[in-house]
Amino acid sequence: MKSFSLQMEAFYRPLLAGSLLVLAACGGGNDDAAQGGELANPVAPTSGEWRMVWEDSFEGDSLDPANWEIQLGDGTAEGIPGWGNNELQYYASDNVRVSDGNLIIEARADSAAVPGFDFTSGRIRSEGKRDFTFGRIEASIQVPAGQGLWSAFWLLGTDPSIYGEWAAKGEIDIMEKFLPDFFTSAVHFGSVAPQNEFVSQANDSIDPTDGFHTYAVEWDAERIRFFVDGENFYTVGADTYYSYYFKNGEEGFVEGGPNAPFDQNQHILLNIAVGGNLPGNPDDLSVFPAQMLVDYVRVYECPIDPATGLGCEDSIDPVNPFVTFEVPADAPVITSSTLYDDALVPLFAGTDTERALDFGVFDNSGAFTLSEVARDTGGMAIEILTSGGGNVSVVDPDGATFRLVNMGSPEFPDSSADFKFDIKVISGADTDQAGMLQVRIDSGFPDVAVTELAIADLPQDEWGQVSVPLRDILSGDAGAFGGDPVDMGALVSLITFEPTSAAHLRIDNLRLDCGGTAFCGIESRAVTPLVVFDDNVADSTWTRGIVGFDTEIGGDYTDGAAGNHISWELVDTGEEGFGVVIETTFDGSGASGVTFIGSEQPVDLSAWAEGELAFDVRVLSNPNDHPMIYKVDGPPGSGISTGDQSLGLLPIGEWQTIRVPVSGLITRGLDISQVGAFVLFPTFSGQEVVYQWDNVRFESEISAQPEPITVPVDFEALPVSYSFVNFEGGNTAIGPNPSVDGVNGSASVATMQKFAGATFAGSVLQLSAPVDFSAGEVFSIKVFSSRPAAVTFKLEGLDIEDVVSTTGSGWEVLTFDFTGRTGATDVSGLTFIVDNGTAGDAANDPQNWTFHFDDIEIVGGSTGGGGDSGDGGGTTAPSTTDFEGTGTFTFNDFEGGAASVIANPAIEGINVSAQVGQMQKFAGATFAGSTLILDEPVGFTSGEAYTMKVWSSRPVPVLFKLEGVNQELTANHGGTGWELMCFDFTGLTGGSSATGITLIFDNGTVGAAETDPDNWTFLFDDIVLGESCGDTGGDV
Repeated sequence: MKSFSLQMEAFYRPLLAGSLLVLAACGGGNDDAAQGGELANPVAPTSGEWRMVWEDSFEGDSLDPANWEIQLGDGTAEGIPGWGNNELQYYASDNVRVSDGNLIIEARADSAAVPGFDFTSGRIRSEGKRDFTFGRIEASIQVPAGQGLWSAFWLLGTDPSIYGEWAAKGEIDIMEKFLPDFFTSAVHFGSVAPQNEFVSQANDSIDPTDGFHTYAVEWDAERIRFFVDGENFYTVGADTYYSYYFKNGEEGFVEGGPNAPFDQNQHILLNIAVGGNLPGNPDDLSVFPAQMLVDYVRVYECPIDPATGLGCEDSIDPVNPFVTFEVPADAPVITSSTLYDDALVPLFAGTDTERALDFGVFDNSGAFTLSEVARDTGGMAIEILTSGGGNVSVVDPDGATFRLVNMGSPEFPDSSADFKFDIKVISGADTDQAGMLQVRIDSGFPDVAVTELAIADLPQDEWGQVSVPLRDILSGDAGAFGGDPVDMGALVSLITFEPTSAAHLRIDNLRLDCGGTAFCGIESRAVTPLVVFDDNVADSTWTRGIVGFDTEIGGDYTDGAAGNHISWELVDTGEEGFGVVIETTFDGSGASGVTFIGSEQPVDLSAWAEGELAFDVRVLSNPNDHPMIYKVDGPPGSGISTGDQSLGLLPIGEWQTIRVPVSGLITRGLDISQVGAFVLFPTFSGQEVVYQWDNVRFESEISAQPEPITVPVDFEALPVSYSFVNFEGGNTAIGPNPSVDGVNGSASVATMQKFAGATFAGSVLQLSAPVDFSAGEVFSIKVFSSRPAAVTFKLEGLDIEDVVSTTGSGWEVLTFDFTGRTGATDVSGLTFIVDNGTAGDAANDPQNWTFHFDDIEIVGGSTGGGGDSGDGGGTTAPSTTDFEGTGTFTFNDFEGGAASVIANPAIEGINVSAQVGQMQKFAGATFAGSTLILDEPVGFTSGEAYTMKVWSSRPVPVLFKLEGVNQELTANHGGTGWELMCFDFTGLTGGSSATGITLIFDNGTVGAAETDPDNWTFLFDDIVLGESCGDTGGDV
């Protein structure tokens, strides 16, 4: 072994001495002449057998304190409550014992044993007693079965370790059993969390709970091999693991050697945890008490070369040489950003994202001066001279901010990042040796994170390197200046130096380093566009060029003139701002396809994360009214994509500029570090479409900031503000209002098309903030359809939905009542599905499969409640309401509607009744109206069509809704006095009963009865339920 504790060295001496005696008796050379020649010394052996150097077979009745320490507690004392895994147990000494030749570790369900804990268990370790580097470690163990039990036999880097903290100091999990039917083995390495990583292998060849099994690891300078019952099932090579660790205050974070971290001492641990991240919580207390039984633990070394552990493989268990190929080589991702080296150094020099740096100086009223001076060894350095206070910062010359990625935060400061710089303190009268040098970062004063270095501890009158871990800054005196925690995504200064008192010092070779399993460093930000196409394809990046794919060819093609379903050519338009564009044609062959500009290698758009995708498109011909679709995909086969994003039906002959924030592409599922193609096409099944596209690029900044989208939604914000997730054939985009009328005078609406796909195809409108239900739980939505259609409206998050049908008469106001169903869960999106259960066909029949939505708002409580009463108490017949007699009628008025029973002021024509209902619509909501409450529910055994006499002095749409059935229809009144109108609900009542009748006149327009009563007073009478509408002239 390379290194052992004193106890272990004493154990080895007799064995080593015996070995030396044998060697002395058998060899050592021969000086005598030999007959026939000289006898050479024997060649040193290159392979041998593992030699056991230590064993604990757990004889007796107590744990040997020379070998083991019983760990206590819940990890809080170690700084990792729940042992870093949200475990539930408290480790206690009573849960560990030796009996009948076994170590017994027992997990118990006992809430009385330790206050605040429902479970106790046991954990032992050999740290400081039995520590070793390289060798074979094995144990014979039986583990318990049961949900929530986590048994483990493992190794952990011994403290103090040159590699510092976990996981930089390493961990080898020989056996972990936390779920049924298998156990796992793993190797943990890397850097301090969260820049740690691991590789692991599950093994289901045995049941660890059915008896004793032998688990072993053979660990040498080249490999870590895992065995169970003699089978080598997993091997990890040294080229897989590494350590990026904090070495000291001068060198800072560095990468360890080729065997790091497993070239230093490890120690053994055995334990049962209860609950935690991997097994989950126990669900059956009958499994307790649960026992791990350990028959023995043995440690072997390889005498051939204990310093490397090499040469003894195959001597106990056969090695499988092939399993090592299953584990790939790995290395830390290390970044180093030089900020100053003889001068300020631009970030990302020579790239599309090159970024200049500048000094920001606070001179504290002249007390602080900054200059650059020559070094004795050549080059330049920063010189700071202050009589007290003032500082210098490294900043962006334009005031832009910096984002540090995976470098910790004030809440979670751990990271593997550090500032390194050379420094020289000029001692003498200009320097207060009792002073401090503050090293800070800030996101705008006073939001500062700071640590301090003692001036006296820094190199004096000679150059020396200093490392300042970023975690020290983040863990430092945050809030010392009265501000909020520093924002690592919006740093104003990358670093600030401020002496607290008089100081004279020089700084050079300033850089920010970081390493670990994932990229960490200063995020690059683009300052110029990344062009995809502008007069030609930017083929240095988009190396595949323009590509077509169609189902007729069955693959990709790059010849746009080959006569395929999709063809293209470059056309010089001569137009300002456009010039040469791509003109693409989808023919009418019936094939389906797409066209795109692609790259053979993934393109990393991280530097454009705060920018936008922009492109221009002009449709020249589209006789079948196909909407244009765009998407951004990852590399072929990656599954990375935004999914199809509809641009809607674009106007013919007009250039349209489309802008989409890159953040929106990420929301839609794009990994911007792996972009493979920009795709633009007239739906996959598009036919006979000709369009041009140009100026495709990723801009570094957003031209217009998207607005947050919350209910109410009117679709009048910038189109980029709206994010639709289309699924299974649904496509929704913002477009023009197809029919500006009295119900909907908006300019912009949401347009949905339902293409062939799943019968539940639709779209989800994603919301920026949850829906506020404090004003009610009833939604009203304006819907346009050219035919009757069932609209499913679903609240995502709550997973509840309502279905209301349109009449197909253009714009209508539909009401979706979720009263009593919203609960406390946030609603994150609004889903629309039209004609759920029927496959769409917008490609071939766009008129019948195109729908429009607008003005989504909450209109209050249940549509059948609230409001004012008319004449009190009321009696109404279930099938006929004629407002005659002395009975009373109950109206629940809402949002400006006012209904009552009055003497008929227009006895004429088809209505000579004495009494009628009157509705006046006053200023209020556009959906103001009133609900007539029925004395008893109305069934529909005698029919499902209502007729109603309506009087109006002007044309007006009349909305008639059945409360309880939650269905509504709208018919148009001609404005000629009394007219008989009919509302046919045949097939829509669904076996429900009506509890009320809601009437809204001119839904979508604010009333004005207080100033214009002639135009905002309406009469209604003789509401009759029958089998059908018959010849009313007002059928719907």
